Amino acid sequence: MNNGGMGRRIRYRRTQLGLGLRELARRTGMVPSQLSAVERGTQKEIRSDTLRRLAYHLGVTADWIIGPYEEEPKTEDETVSAAV
Repeated sequence: MNNGGMGRRIRYRRTQLGLGLRELARRTGMVPSQLSAVERGTQKEIRSDTLRRLAYHLGVTADWIIGPYEEEPKTEDETVSAAV
């Protein structure tokens, strides 16, 4: 699995939410160096439970993290207006 795109999406969403790397690592039970390696694309494997925790704390789906989606996650306002 190519984690380069996945890592970029994780970093993008983390910074969009204003979360530091250490804080997201703490929330997901990861070691900061492990999360950093995932974001850089140097960690080749990620466990499914870790992926689910990342998705939960980033407010996205595991599918969005994995890709190949290129669209940005919708804000709450966009979701509400789309439903109206």
